[in-house]
Amino acid sequence: MTDKNIFEKAVKKYGQTFETYGFPISELKTRFEESTNQKNYANTADLVWSLFQELLLKAGQQSKTEYEFYEGQWKIYAAMLDFRRKTEKSKANEILQLHLKAYVQMSSAQSTLNLKCEIISGACCEYCNSLNGQKFEINEVLDKQFLGSENCTNERGCNCCYSLIPERDSNGKLILNSK
Repeated sequence: MTDKNIFEKAVKKYGQTFETYGFPISELKTRFEESTNQKNYANTADLVWSLFQELLLKAGQQSKTEYEFYEGQWKIYAAMLDFRRKTEKSKANEILQLHLKAYVQMSSAQSTLNLKCEIISGACCEYCNSLNGQKFEINEVLDKQFLGSENCTNERGCNCCYSLIPERDSNGKLILNSK
């Protein structure tokens, strides 16, 4: 696939995400032309990664709430994960960790309930399968990054996720968050 094809495919797949945070497609195309003429990057994938990094900064600067901040990260990391896996054909567990961390932070920032994280194994490896169904405190999940870790042995990358479960008291009533 040529550099131009890689770039056009990225714009088609992720252009809406870039535009959402004030990065118009016309600017993306200008940056591609400039980088091609000036040979600023070793390859087009490096340019796309640079644009994703700028997008993370733009999204963070535009965020008005904690929820918006993590939502932006969650969406952008999803695009980055897709690009890494489908275009670069790489495992991308490190991007999956960032994506899942943003998901947990976004969800807990929005929730009025106490939440726990349950691991849902995608049957990708023995390590992940051993965690399937286990529930952890949000802080422990954020600290230990169970999924997408170096312990996952799936050659194609971890495909597991977290499910956020509201906590209940001994009478079965939902427990409100004390934020």
